[in-house]
Amino acid sequence: MLEPRGRRMLLTANGICNDTLLHTLTDLVDRPLAECRLLVVLTATLGSDGDKRWLIDSLAHLAGLGWTSIDLVDVAAPTPDLGERFEAADVVYVQGGNQYVLPRRSSATAWRRCSSRSAARRCTSDRAPAR
Repeated sequence: MLEPRGRRMLLTANGICNDTLLHTLTDLVDRPLAECRLLVVLTATLGSDGDKRWLIDSLAHLAGLGWTSIDLVDVAAPTPDLGERFEAADVVYVQGGNQYVLPRRSSATAWRRCSSRSAARRCTSDRAPAR
């Protein structure tokens, strides 16, 4: 088991969209993505209007990277096991959309609790393409 090295983040404007970002992410997790569990936070996506075909494409692209498993959560609708789901993830990926929705639709306390439990987790961010 790897020792936690603290929280690390890879912030991008358009997800894992090129080889450089993919290699950087792989370096951050210190192992192949095929050995990693991905947790995708959809809250900002679900809080915005409009066509969501870009979301389907984004999730298909993520799935194609070969993760061991992919879990989807909406922190605005927390479940009793939300903290455990964050804890089990090797990578937390905040899907795009309206990022201002996160604090409005979710309990700040629940979000902090889940994200602080994942202190050793690696995070990426993605946003919807500009319209």
